[in-house]
Amino acid sequence: MTTVDGYGTLFDRFTGQDARPATRAGSVRDAGRGWLIAGLLAALALGLAPLAATNAKAIDPELLLLLRLMGVIKLSMAFLAAGLLWWRLGEPLSAGLAWLARVAVCVQVSTACLILGVTWVAPAAFAFHVALAALILVACLDRPSRRASIDR
Repeated sequence: MTTVDGYGTLFDRFTGQDARPATRAGSVRDAGRGWLIAGLLAALALGLAPLAATNAKAIDPELLLLLRLMGVIKLSMAFLAAGLLWWRLGEPLSAGLAWLARVAVCVQVSTACLILGVTWVAPAAFAFHVALAALILVACLDRPSRRASIDR
């Protein structure tokens, strides 16, 4: 059997049966992903809370359809960003950048839910785009370690 990085077979890597010894980096990685899940659930709860109080009857039906479609598109962008962040948290990332990225993704999810519910559309759209700019800043400042790129 051929080993990958000297830690197990290729089959082991794809099935998740990694033979690598447990390290502190693994626990930090799992904690970062755990905080991401907790933040996303909280963002969804906070973003969907005003949905029941939406007075959608007072809005033109075409505008309502447009705003809800915009909310769906922004929510899909936010979940795509969350998926990319989940992937990126699999490798070491500085604590400040990881914190900023998690907060930005959670802000994107909650504001997209607010837009979907047609509540506070203008401030929510502004906050969504500020969070998008923060994610772009994180991507620009993120410098994976040279060791991680050599191991691949």
